[in-house]
Amino acid sequence: MREIVLVKDDHDEGSLYVQYVTENQFNVYSKDENGFLVPVVLDAECHLSDTHPDHVIVRTDHHLY
Repeated sequence: MREIVLVKDDHDEGSLYVQYVTENQFNVYSKDENGFLVPVVLDAECHLSDTHPDHVIVRTDHHLY
């Protein structure tokens, strides 16, 4: 699992943890105040857009981003 640090400004940052599942599938977790991993996105797939080569599409069972 790899930690990703998100920074909004100089004083506000948070961490997400990305778990590689398969070639283009992953899970994302955050940690709660007790240090337990909480799922944010499960079984997400990542694809490149056919119409915009610089856009990445993230797809889950219920959403498309």
